This record gives sequence, C-alpha cells and structure tokens, in this order.
Amino acid sequence: MKTRHFLMMAILAVGIAMTSVMMASCSKEDDPTENLNNSSLDVNDPEGTLEVSETNIILPSDGKSVKLIATYKSPKGLYEPKAIHMYHEDGEEVAGVQDGDIMVFDIVRVGTYTVSAGSRSLTVKVGINSM
Repeated sequence: MKTRHFLMMAILAVGIAMTSVMMASCSKEDDPTENLNNSSLDVNDPEGTLEVSETNIILPSDGKSVKLIATYKSPKGLYEPKAIHMYHEDGEEVAGVQDGDIMVFDIVRVGTYTVSAGSRSLTVKVGINSM
C-alpha cells in the first residue's frame, strides 16, 4: 500500500511540475484572453470628430478669460488641430493656440460661438457669472 501511495504521489508531483513548466513557457501572446484585453478597434467617423471641453461656459465676474479646448480627428483618423476655427456670433474669429493635438481658445466675451472643423461644427454658449 505504501508503494502504491508513493507511486501516486510521484505521478501527481510530476504532473504538477509539467503543468508549471508549460504555464511558465507560455507567453502572453499565447493567451487568447490577453490578446482580447489588449486589442482595440479604432473606428473613424466618416465626417470626422470634433469635441470641445465645454458647451456652456460662465465667465467669471472679474473679467478673466476662460479657456476652451477643442480637438478634431479627421475622417482619416488623424488629429488636425489647425483645421479648428472658432467664431463669435458677430462673425469675428477667435484666435486659437495649438498645443500638440489640441487648439486652445481664450474666451473673454459673452455670446454664442461656433467651433468648426471639416464638415463638423459645435455651438458654445457663454454667459457671465451674476454673483
């Protein structure tokens, strides 16, 4: 009985050792769940994507400006910050400053603004803090 028990324990130990070796030799590339977790699908909108940090802005009563950040991703999936333009409701263009993939606009006047790039446009409403 002791021999049979010893033999079963030896077989079990060899099986565990083989499993450990197999697990250690597998890379993350061999793990299908790891590939699913790290894979991504980049889908581009055929008209591009325009985003702004805020669409309703309240200016502080002390007269300081508020920064609006805008990004535009072209239909090809490329960031094109220079394609972004912003206009006040009176038609005056607001100058922006490129910072990497974004455009930053300083807003100092109340009114409705239009931010556009490619065939996309967004409306930004700016009011003043009444307190």
